[in-house]
Amino acid sequence: MNEAEYYFIDSHTHLYASQFDVDRVEVMQRCLDNNVRKLVMPNEDYLSIAPLKSMLSNYKGICYGAMGLHPTSVNDGYKHELELIGEELFNGDTGYVAVGEIGMDLYWDKTYMDFQKTVLREQFSWALQLELPVIIHSRSSESVVLDILDESEFQDVRGIFHCWSGTVDETIRAMRHENFYFGVGGTCTYKRSKSPSFFDFLDLDRVVLETDSPYLPPVPHRGQRNESSYIPLIANKLSENTGVPVATVADITNKNAEKIFGI
Repeated sequence: MNEAEYYFIDSHTHLYASQFDVDRVEVMQRCLDNNVRKLVMPNEDYLSIAPLKSMLSNYKGICYGAMGLHPTSVNDGYKHELELIGEELFNGDTGYVAVGEIGMDLYWDKTYMDFQKTVLREQFSWALQLELPVIIHSRSSESVVLDILDESEFQDVRGIFHCWSGTVDETIRAMRHENFYFGVGGTCTYKRSKSPSFFDFLDLDRVVLETDSPYLPPVPHRGQRNESSYIPLIANKLSENTGVPVATVADITNKNAEKIFGI
């Protein structure tokens, strides 16, 4: 299979963000030029809904949206924010492919940890009602998220562990949720990346590619703005780590993303 015969999916990107306001058209063209043909864009909060929907409208068949409340946007006013997000998800005119980006983030601050748990459980319930997958953010909170996923009412939740960085024990525990995939992005190219050992016990059948643009750019773009056209760099690194040809990496991870999102 030559390069012209395979393409890539970015399962997690925020190209609607303000960091791309000055050159969004050029950024999208670079995606297409690099055979990145499908992009899934998770929401962050109420203010990001409008720019997200604009991208979905302007790039139909290329960009797909997810709707959710990001854990770092959870604060004392979370109830009203969550209500607005839920209204868009259930009654909006856009066909969202997932509930996300949702989860827990305890890296900088644990002030709203209990609120984050409440919001996460509510959005898990939404996903079950709508029969949609979830996109889970779990920075410095992997075990807490897994504890909630293990609750009896959430056994049928399915989705993606975005930017997974758990310990070996946490990863093995997460793998027991067989209806979940693991998002692998630019961090796999970093010198201190866990990815080589990660793939000792997690094969590509459980992996999707992602950039998390504009964050976490792969080498050699570390320290710069990330963008979805860099997905081939991530695929190349996975090929190096696993010994699987890049075309096969693309094919397997594409099928995973297409299956979980129905795209």
